[in-house]
Amino acid sequence: MIQASAAATLPGRLWKTLTSLRLTLMLLIILALVSLVGTVRTQVFDSVWFLAPLSLFVLNLSACLIRGLPQAVRRSRLGLTPAAALAL
Repeated sequence: MIQASAAATLPGRLWKTLTSLRLTLMLLIILALVSLVGTVRTQVFDSVWFLAPLSLFVLNLSACLIRGLPQAVRRSRLGLTPAAALAL
């Protein structure tokens, strides 16, 4: 029973981690550091050390887009009222 509940929450935890801002910032820092190394050693851009964080960043960005797009579409259809402008 305990294993079943842990397995049921694993996709939720994975989705929450994948859409987190902390992961985005960490991946951007890693990509910046690897890019700095890549300016000296150009082979880095073809290696796993660059492609893995880049792939994770693409997944992270896609997941954030999937998560936030419905809300953004709803907001854009409402129009900009003075109350909505103050809420921004």
